[in-house]
Amino acid sequence: MASRRLILMRHAKSSWKFDVADKERPLNSRGRKSAAGVAEELARLGRIPSLVLSSDARRTRETLELMNLKGSESKFLPSFYGIFGKPATSVIMEQVWKHAARGHEGTMEEPNTVMVLGHNAGWELALNDLVGPLAVPLVMSCRLLRARAFGGIPRLGVGGHLHVLWQVEGRAPHSIAQSAP
Repeated sequence: MASRRLILMRHAKSSWKFDVADKERPLNSRGRKSAAGVAEELARLGRIPSLVLSSDARRTRETLELMNLKGSESKFLPSFYGIFGKPATSVIMEQVWKHAARGHEGTMEEPNTVMVLGHNAGWELALNDLVGPLAVPLVMSCRLLRARAFGGIPRLGVGGHLHVLWQVEGRAPHSIAQSAP
């Protein structure tokens, strides 16, 4: 069975200039630029996801739109919004299991690479749950994680079962290899 990859990504930098509800905050100019840059780096690595599971907040939708991931199926999930003070691990893995482990686009095959796009602190805490504590925060960056199969990843309490392959930074998009892909 081929290994599967999970990209855990926080939305691009958002703006606080507007008097709108948190869920409706747009990206700022730096965020718009970095979203496209991260997508270019993922393409350079050959890691464009076939499936993207995203929060339905405006800033995650804008991030995904600006990434322009051709060939990716996208699903916007209300359950990915509002997880700020605790790890989002169980919600993320439940949705990955639901949408990816059972196949997508009407197939029985798992997608090779799934991206989950959401918010801190829940996403950063989930990253620590999935791979163990990391010193680098998840701020407009993404981590490409490896697993054997999404269906084989426990839905709850993952506890360090995944391994970081690449880290893509958003401020000046570049990748940092953590191990050989």
